[in-house]
Amino acid sequence: MGRKATWFGAGSIVSAPLLIGLGDQLRMAEVDTSASARMVEGEYGAEQAAEYLEQVAAASGAYTAAGALTYAGALLLVPALVTIWRLSVGGSPRWAWAGAVLGTLGVLGHMVHLQGYYATNLAAAEFAGQPWTGELMMALEEQPFTLALFVPFLVGWLAAVPQAVGLRRARVIPTWAMGSVLAGTLVFLVVGSTPWSTGLWMVALIAGFAPAAAAAVRTAAPAEVGAPVEPVPAGR
Repeated sequence: MGRKATWFGAGSIVSAPLLIGLGDQLRMAEVDTSASARMVEGEYGAEQAAEYLEQVAAASGAYTAAGALTYAGALLLVPALVTIWRLSVGGSPRWAWAGAVLGTLGVLGHMVHLQGYYATNLAAAEFAGQPWTGELMMALEEQPFTLALFVPFLVGWLAAVPQAVGLRRARVIPTWAMGSVLAGTLVFLVVGSTPWSTGLWMVALIAGFAPAAAAAVRTAAPAEVGAPVEPVPAGR
């Protein structure tokens, strides 16, 4: 990788969670954030889906912007995961490859999510108020093939765990940075997407991966893939 490509990868490491987090925050600021909870509790049906589409229609501009931010962040996951892999594969190949594989699944999952959630909701919102829209959205959500397509999206959220562990084992980031990534990921997976949990996830991943981004800048244009970086002292 050249110097510019390395710098771009380093910037992507912190920009990807920033854009994805901001996109989710913008979405939740404009539409009902209790839909997921009601769906789990069995209280979400065609009527609630129709109401959600009406909210999307009323805030279509902000909803589109939220999707665009998420899309940009998802694209930046590609150079980010490649850069993280290059930093950690020399010192922790198993964790590096695990992070790369899960990260790749996450990118694919984000594309499915963008199409199946943002794009579909925006298209259906064009017909908000029609009696059939809610039933159509429920049929799409309950379709087994649709649920199967969303599996990579759900699994992809775990990518940060092996990535952070691999970076720490390779002595690229300090222990506190790994802990920040693990804590933010755990909270988000347990609580789900809410304004405070998404904000915490975003800040925790940016803080935790920032030392890796700095390490990538310091090792711009290394001699070979997997070349060791300046290690972080084990006690930190």
